[in-house]
Amino acid sequence: AVAPAGPFHDKWALVVGISRYADATVPTLGYARKDAETFASTLRDAAIGRFLPDRVITLLDDQATLRNVKSQIELLARVVTEDDLFVVFLSTHAA
Repeated sequence: AVAPAGPFHDKWALVVGISRYADATVPTLGYARKDAETFASTLRDAAIGRFLPDRVITLLDDQATLRNVKSQIELLARVVTEDDLFVVFLSTHAA
């Protein structure tokens, strides 16, 4: 385990990337999922982001339902403290 860098007690992240949608009328994106995967990997990198792997929650494509995103936010709201860093990364269509 790698200790968080900086003044934070712990570091948490919710990373969401949606390239493919259940609704076929929504155009597919070329890089949203890949961008989220790369960002999550960078956060977990011991030389760069230094986030503990289990502190980076990643939801991709069909995993990134409204229900799952809300559920993860509710879970994190119970464990993240005021001394922690909490990062939210969304790569998707803007609407």
